[in-house]
Amino acid sequence: MRLGAAGLAARMLAWRLALPALKRALPLAALARLAWPRRGRRLRVPAREALVLGIAARLYGTGRRDDNCLERSVLAYRFLAEAGAEPQLACGIRRVNGEVVGHAWIVLDGRPLAAADEAVEGYTLVAAFGVGGAPLAAVFQPSQIL
Repeated sequence: MRLGAAGLAARMLAWRLALPALKRALPLAALARLAWPRRGRRLRVPAREALVLGIAARLYGTGRRDDNCLERSVLAYRFLAEAGAEPQLACGIRRVNGEVVGHAWIVLDGRPLAAADEAVEGYTLVAAFGVGGAPLAAVFQPSQIL
């Protein structure tokens, strides 16, 4: 890892460690506003976006006991925005075997970035946040769900 990548990984790790407490202390809308970086707009760098997603995957690794879709999505939301992208944080619910199950994911360029082991198909969107943590009415059409 280059020094820049190592610094990014260290900052992402710090957020990863803080997110369990933050998600319990703050309403979702406040968490989305807090997560959005305060720095001015940067040029979008796809290689940096890929690095962010790779680090997030390593920090939360799907299938691990400590994986949490909301934390992983908030982390990606923050650092993708910092990389110049305009990600959206989406949260939805669906019924599975009579139980209501929630899921959070990132939408980038109008398409959900779904984890390989869990698609977003079947979830009803209940909250979404865009630039600056602003609430959104809708971030994608059902036909666009991966």
